[in-house]
Amino acid sequence: MVSQQELREQCKDLHDQAEQTRLAQALIKGNVPAKVYKQMLWQLYQIADIIERKWPFEVSDLDRRQQLALDIAHCGLGEVSTLASTSAYCAELNNLTQDQLRGHIYVHYMGWLYGGQLLKKASKHPVNHLEFQDRKACVDYIRTRILVDLTDADSLAAQRAFQTIMEIYNELY
Repeated sequence: MVSQQELREQCKDLHDQAEQTRLAQALIKGNVPAKVYKQMLWQLYQIADIIERKWPFEVSDLDRRQQLALDIAHCGLGEVSTLASTSAYCAELNNLTQDQLRGHIYVHYMGWLYGGQLLKKASKHPVNHLEFQDRKACVDYIRTRILVDLTDADSLAAQRAFQTIMEIYNELY
């Protein structure tokens, strides 16, 4: 068994590396070009779509697909396309069972619930996907209903999710 604290510790180096990518730094500073931001949202939408189809959350406030779609629509004109790294990751996610998604949910959804709160303050772009009616309830739900009975496989899944986010960020910017 792996505790949530151990999961966090096992992912710390990759989390730190992800924060140091050029795109993450631009997000933190609030100076991401609109075209890049819209492309990033499209990649995140595809990831959320697969996760949410496979793991229907009992807390509807966690549903990010609709919020990401709204943000994409509000980004204005411009085409979006799927990156090679996103396609590969989505193919991996599609082959996972619901239980194999815990590490991925940890990275993406806890990321939006925590780090995303810092990013939304700096952003000049739409941030509906980072808005939560009851952030605490969402965090509690993930901690008590999803991140339970964690294993080494969940830690490896979370590490894979961080690696993929870095690949996507590097491919975008």
